[in-house]
Amino acid sequence: MNKQEMLLIQLMEECAEIQKVASKSLRFGLDNINPKGTSSNEELLYQEFNDLLGTAKLLHQTGVDICSDEALIALKEIKIEKYLKLSEDIGTLDGKETKRTIRADGSIRYTRGDTRQHSWYTEAQEWIRKCFTDGSRK
Repeated sequence: MNKQEMLLIQLMEECAEIQKVASKSLRFGLDNINPKGTSSNEELLYQEFNDLLGTAKLLHQTGVDICSDEALIALKEIKIEKYLKLSEDIGTLDGKETKRTIRADGSIRYTRGDTRQHSWYTEAQEWIRKCFTDGSRK
């Protein structure tokens, strides 16, 4: 097995970790801390996503064209918005956004509201731009 193959396996494992934390976040909440750990599900999701990006960056260095592409990201956002709207129209999505509030004691509280503005899209786009600073494509 060569380095590229090892990194492809690592990439799969990181995707599985993200999937696991996302599932636990849906079941127990983003602010939930596993009794055996010290990090919230949101913190774990952040850590695992950055592990994935680190692995992707190393894989990119072996010649795999895996850097971010703003045009493809924009197309995916349009597609997701289309299906979110469809889900809302047929009643499987309630249109309520979860709001994150940091309390004075440093704890995090999540509440749901009726806002339809998704500021997290803008934040995510900015964050993704920072992930791969060179943005080069083959």
